Amino acid sequence: MGPQELRDAVYGGANAAAPQLAGGPSMEQAGNTGDAVVNAAYKTRFDAPVAQAISNAAVNQSQTNLEEAKKAQAAAEAAKEAMTDPKKYQMIPRSDGGYGFYDPSGKEISAQDYARVQGTSVAKVLSDSENPIDKGFINDYKNLQDYMTAWQNNDRKKIEAIQSQQPELKKIRDPQSLIQRFMRAYPTV
Repeated sequence: MGPQELRDAVYGGANAAAPQLAGGPSMEQAGNTGDAVVNAAYKTRFDAPVAQAISNAAVNQSQTNLEEAKKAQAAAEAAKEAMTDPKKYQMIPRSDGGYGFYDPSGKEISAQDYARVQGTSVAKVLSDSENPIDKGFINDYKNLQDYMTAWQNNDRKKIEAIQSQQPELKKIRDPQSLIQRFMRAYPTV
């Protein structure tokens, strides 16, 4: 007996009505082969582990994304916190006798920004500088402070004494314009 004859004997002949599984395809719909019926009956049994594996992979990816987002947020918060910590800022001597000022990220900042973070004046920050520009700034800053104090106190005697040493101050009628002129004179500070 050949394979075709065996199959016909098992299934009741080639033209016999094929049985139908409950809720599944009939043997005629499945191509009249027992393999198709068996495959159809066990399909969900094999699909479940695949679906579970896909689901697990999606959950793992979501957890990984969440962990990465938490790490990024923590790093951003740490960087923000470092920017408010005066101890994380650096004042590094330069070869010209002055200083370079750097924020926690390593970005160079002005002496004014450094002084603001440290809660002090620029003159105090630059007081140890040997740079000629910094020395000139400190001297001019002190003179500006003296002049502005005399101006605020309406101390005519002191104002006239300062103006006699620096006659160009007689032309300036507005303290704000004097401050702006001072700032333009020292853009690097």
